[in-house]
Amino acid sequence: MRKSEVGEVEKLKKTKYLWLKNENDLNEIETKMLSEFVTDCNCNTLKAYGLKAGFDQLWQVQIKAVEPFLQLWMEKAQATYLPPIKTFINTGKNNYDGVINSMKTGLCNGIVESINILVQLTKLRARGFRNINNFISMIYIICNEFKFYNTTK
Repeated sequence: MRKSEVGEVEKLKKTKYLWLKNENDLNEIETKMLSEFVTDCNCNTLKAYGLKAGFDQLWQVQIKAVEPFLQLWMEKAQATYLPPIKTFINTGKNNYDGVINSMKTGLCNGIVESINILVQLTKLRARGFRNINNFISMIYIICNEFKFYNTTK
């Protein structure tokens, strides 16, 4: 939002990181700047920041309240008619079950991605295997971090 409004609102120039930070991570100067925006400016960037702050509260909600809170936030955000927010909401609706499950369990696909990196590095390191069984065996060895000891000493 800020990027599209910079041309119209001169005050928004050089404030990119102000809007990207969470409110509790702002330093004293940034807090003062934000409070000035709240009192002086009626721009869409401020509305989007408020929605972002509201969405961030979702991570502190109890597990049973996640779904109703998200539904309420989506309805409130939909009423603002801001194009980037609408895109975000549509993405959330398309992946609703996954978003809810991730918020309830606290799990993400980070572990799967790290295993995938190990598999790709294994394939790259070997520059090919004679057969698939050798490739699978090497993946198990690398992903399980087997320790080989020299017993002949």
